[in-house]
Amino acid sequence: MDRKHIDILKLLLNKHSKDLDFIEVHSEIFSQKVLDDFKIMLSVYGTVMSPEDETKYFDLSLNEFLHENPITVNLSQSLVKKRKHWLTEERKVKAGWVNDSNPLASYRTRYLEYLRKIGRADKVVDEVALSSLSILEKIEDPLVHHPFQKKGLVVGSVQSGKTGNFNAVINSSIDLGYRLILVLSGGMEDLRKQTQERIQKEVEGREIKQGVWNGVGNIAKFGTQHINKEQIIIPTSFEKDFNLGLTNADFALDKINVLVCKKNTSILKNILIWLKRFATKEVIDNIPLLIIDDEADNASLNNLGHKGKEEATKINLQIRCILSLFSKSSYIGYTATPFANILQDRNSKPENSYKIIDRGEEYNFSPIGNLFPEDFIELLSPPSNYVGPKNFFETKISEIKKIPSLITVINDWYNEFPYRVRKDDPDIPYTKTVEELSVELGSDMLARKEIRIDSRAATKYDNFPKDLPESLKDAVKCFIISCAVRLKRKPSMKDSVLFQKHNSMLIHISRFTFWQNKTTELLETYFDKLKKALNNDPVNSTVYNDLRRVWNKYYIESIEQGIVKDYLPEGYTDEFMTPVNFDGVLNHLIAAVNGIEIVCANSESKFTLDYSNEAKQYIVVGGNRLSRGFTLEGLTVNYFVRDTNYADSLLQMGRWFGYRPGYLDCCKLFTTSDTIESFDFSTGVVEDIEAQFSKMSSKDRTPAEFAIKVMNDPDVIKITRPSILKNAQTIRWSYSDKLDQTTKFQIDKIRIENAWSNFLDYFKAKNYLNFGKQDKPTIKYFDSDVEEICSILSMSNSFANPNHYNPLISFIKDVNKEKGYLSKWSVGIKITGNGQRQFVEELLGFNIDPAVRNIKQSKIDDTINKNTFIASGDSSNIITAGSDFAFAITEELRLAAEEKFRNDNEDRKTYPEKIYRNSLDKTHGVLIIYPIDIKTLVEKKELENYFLSKGITENTPPFLGFAVGIPDLGDDFEKDYFVQKGFLDEHGNIIKDFVVDESSEDTEDTGTDDAQFDDEYTEMIHE
Repeated sequence: MDRKHIDILKLLLNKHSKDLDFIEVHSEIFSQKVLDDFKIMLSVYGTVMSPEDETKYFDLSLNEFLHENPITVNLSQSLVKKRKHWLTEERKVKAGWVNDSNPLASYRTRYLEYLRKIGRADKVVDEVALSSLSILEKIEDPLVHHPFQKKGLVVGSVQSGKTGNFNAVINSSIDLGYRLILVLSGGMEDLRKQTQERIQKEVEGREIKQGVWNGVGNIAKFGTQHINKEQIIIPTSFEKDFNLGLTNADFALDKINVLVCKKNTSILKNILIWLKRFATKEVIDNIPLLIIDDEADNASLNNLGHKGKEEATKINLQIRCILSLFSKSSYIGYTATPFANILQDRNSKPENSYKIIDRGEEYNFSPIGNLFPEDFIELLSPPSNYVGPKNFFETKISEIKKIPSLITVINDWYNEFPYRVRKDDPDIPYTKTVEELSVELGSDMLARKEIRIDSRAATKYDNFPKDLPESLKDAVKCFIISCAVRLKRKPSMKDSVLFQKHNSMLIHISRFTFWQNKTTELLETYFDKLKKALNNDPVNSTVYNDLRRVWNKYYIESIEQGIVKDYLPEGYTDEFMTPVNFDGVLNHLIAAVNGIEIVCANSESKFTLDYSNEAKQYIVVGGNRLSRGFTLEGLTVNYFVRDTNYADSLLQMGRWFGYRPGYLDCCKLFTTSDTIESFDFSTGVVEDIEAQFSKMSSKDRTPAEFAIKVMNDPDVIKITRPSILKNAQTIRWSYSDKLDQTTKFQIDKIRIENAWSNFLDYFKAKNYLNFGKQDKPTIKYFDSDVEEICSILSMSNSFANPNHYNPLISFIKDVNKEKGYLSKWSVGIKITGNGQRQFVEELLGFNIDPAVRNIKQSKIDDTINKNTFIASGDSSNIITAGSDFAFAITEELRLAAEEKFRNDNEDRKTYPEKIYRNSLDKTHGVLIIYPIDIKTLVEKKELENYFLSKGITENTPPFLGFAVGIPDLGDDFEKDYFVQKGFLDEHGNIIKDFVVDESSEDTEDTGTDDAQFDDEYTEMIHE
């Protein structure tokens, strides 16, 4: 198909679809209007097309248009040390960005046009243009005559397109006058090669062979007679990282050079020696340097910074030395997980020099002090078609529908990939849990102690796995089916720029290479049998019947019934994702299975994933090589049981996030309930960071003022690696501008009944006011004070942590005593919901219809095993509507808050509770009590017997959830919240230095492989 015709049709679709809704765009009248205009355009070019071809072109163009056009992208936000507006219109003209005679005569404009040509939506390209400008303006004009040193950080979601943004920055910086650009592309050669390839395609655009140009070279050919624009030099290549031998090649500092290098001590040492050996100070002083540090929270940080300014890990020290050589330098880090970057040291310049001895010659370097992003932090917003953690896992702020049926909780993996083994027989996995032993021994602390006596952490020397779990076999079958589905859909999508020809499956089971290699061997044996059976057996045989079983279990809802479409982000549609039944893919199964390769990609493997040419179908058993940065093309199925307790490492391992046009419904994540719980928590951490960032950005705060405030549960997930936390022995925390909710409840009949009884007894003698319609109020409320609110928060409850509110009570008392804040309270009871009515009018003066909160399918096993109900829906809120909090403010304040929100957020249809809470003054807090229906839970078929065994029936009274809203109290009152080496006991109290004597075993057990990896591979040499 001719791409030119598709582009014409999309322009016509854009013209005719303005002010039309989704149904009208699919009408015959609309189609005919577009096709009539299309025929006129074809006649101008003298082209004749059959009706069948017209329909094919129209359908493909419409599907592309619908995928791209509704996409919304919010502008990036920033924290800046000092704003300087040097990037004026005059400067843009000088850079070649405004050129009427040749609009593509600059690296920047050529790149942006290239993004459009490969199918990026106009709104996405516009955002890349704006955010890259915003970043560039925060570094420095390379043409100034005075020295400068700028350091910044760009934060974007995992697999959301950060590389596209930094390529826009690179292209633009070349136009502006940066002459040496060093791209540090993570620590693994796979990622360096992938980045090298992207930059050759998206920045360089050279002629590959006679008449064939790479990437952006097809938009405009620089360095030729066509366009007199200096072509950049990329001394590194797909095959070779930087080495001293490159100096004999086409590499000189009087040209524009872009180097793509690993963060590796040998490579960085080569760069430093070369600069000292071949570049004079006079030459370097006239070369503006830009460093782009991809995965900037990995290896670049100084894990020894807490020891003082003279101590440093090698890679961090070497990067600082490179920056120190140039009088004009800018450093921009890119990451999806900025926790460590914010907490890193801010040491001053060391007094001692860094010495390198090479071939008997000594070189001395004087590094800058640190890599803290003191000049700016930029937060990028992903487009609405990005599928990230918030689309799968629990959120507290974002109103995002969770995509069902894509996550499968597995329970049969532990015997093959155990975290701990018995000390008396290491061939046997240790299966007892803290929860089980806590019930038996009466204490979390005693349970942990017994676990350490009876077991040890699994090591790379333990003989696992012995076989493949059935769940992994099912995951492999899902991958075969997904490949077949995509083959079935290929004819309708293959000519689209959105078509992804590759298919990948990632298996992440352990950090141990021995375990990965053994898993690969077992997979190859199993897969060969499966492949042979599919090729030789009839369609009514066991193997085909088993694949039908897998289809019915995992895919009938998402692919055949097409329910995934109902959960796509608002305003985003995917018409390429057409419903398919099993019989429809039957004929594609053999082609699918025959095209699959099984590979192991770890530090011992020499295999390199190659997506450069023909379509690939990989099943990849991965290790650290695939944990960060590297993009697995067409990733559909993930088997993820690897353990880590660090939010940054966990999110980086989420390679399944990103963009999936035409095959999101094929995607599957097989994982553990603990991993889902950790992702739920870490997603909340990211949400909290984003909310704090937005707030501080609106107040023009600086990076130095930006304090990460996360609710840290050390038993679930740590904010980041311990080596970085040493730089911040204590983090100051405030409940200012917070909504604190209880969403986890103990399934204990006595505690539930006691909490309800005490609630009725306490609240029966209040002078209630109505909120909502006078004849049908939604909330009954009364005014209260500090003493009473602390009593209410201390009442007996059924929370999973009975002392959940102890820290908040302490905070309320302290802030009231020292500042006079939070002296008055509004206390409400939500009385309208869809649950079973509680007839309590005689006691309270009104009846209560509890709210309904469901148990996710993925949480059913956890509910039973941990005796814990986790309230869930599209979010982990227990609040039923943000407007519930409006009862605490005047009507005038409510209307003003809602009007301001509508003006600032035209696309949002509901009001968040935050707008009402932030209308309160500092003396005023809010508590809403939400009765949560138990009858709905008891009637859930999978839980009937469980609840019966607990003595809980449909007549058991509701859970009582609390939602406490604190207004913005400013930054002048904080409390110690996180203490280094602090752990919480079963009552939520900090135990200092708990289990420090076993930290080495803890490290291995809880997943600090990433910490060890980060600290140790600074010394590794990647061949």
